Amino acid sequence: MKKQFFITISTLLLLTCFSTALSAQGIIFKDGSFDNILVQAKKEGKFIFIDVFTAWCGPCKEMSNKVFPAEEVGRVFNEQFINYKLDAEKGEGPAIAKKYGVNAYPTMLFLDGEGKVVNRLVGYRNATGLLEEAQALSQAKKFGGIEQMRADLKNGRNEIDFLVEFFKLLPEKDNLKREIASRYLLHVPEER
Repeated sequence: MKKQFFITISTLLLLTCFSTALSAQGIIFKDGSFDNILVQAKKEGKFIFIDVFTAWCGPCKEMSNKVFPAEEVGRVFNEQFINYKLDAEKGEGPAIAKKYGVNAYPTMLFLDGEGKVVNRLVGYRNATGLLEEAQALSQAKKFGGIEQMRADLKNGRNEIDFLVEFFKLLPEKDNLKREIASRYLLHVPEER
């Protein structure tokens, strides 16, 4: 009887530790080809997060060791994105890095299921910075992503909700904020 009780308690403890370890993990990067990642993103209706790195890149290693394993980063990125690591110097990495104009590391690409860039980050980001970018991209998704919003602004899009959302998404020192504010003032309806 005591032996059965001990086995049951041991099993429960192991299951608890296992489930806690699973929930306390960082970003889970998918394996497979880039084409398979695109298919999965399209099927799930998610953006793709690609960490484009090299083996010799110090900031890339720091992000892999300190930022990507963070529990909160993992929770957000695993829920919102299909995550993929791409060594820019091995396998299909050189061709994909060239296709997307990657020439500095780390570069983090956010793509839609068609492979179109919706945002690009170059350089090290701490956990807070990376989470802020993910939140902004999530908000920008209804407009096709940040890169699409930049293109739409350049092409003259002036709807008030678009201008307000884009203004809020941009970093404080982004030069586009002044242009967006000017357009907003020109297109905001007069109050009666």
